[in-house]
Amino acid sequence: MYNKYVKHVQAKAPHHRRQHAVQFAGLFTALAFVVWVTTLGVRFGTSVNSGQVANNDQQTQLAGAGAVGDTSQTGIEVVGTTTTTFSNY
Repeated sequence: MYNKYVKHVQAKAPHHRRQHAVQFAGLFTALAFVVWVTTLGVRFGTSVNSGQVANNDQQTQLAGAGAVGDTSQTGIEVVGTTTTTFSNY
């Protein structure tokens, strides 16, 4: 099938071959875009179940949050910071 298509395109005029090349490139780019969009959730670490609330021993925790230790207080814990000072010479 592939060889038949290639021979068909080779028999065409150069401007028709360019049109086939652009169509193939567009199709390949669209396919790559669809794969990229569908894998965004995996790469950003989100899933279907993230953010659901689970009740465990009268303590509410976010499922998938990876909380360790005391989760009775809400808020954001800063683990490490760096400071950069810029000075003009």
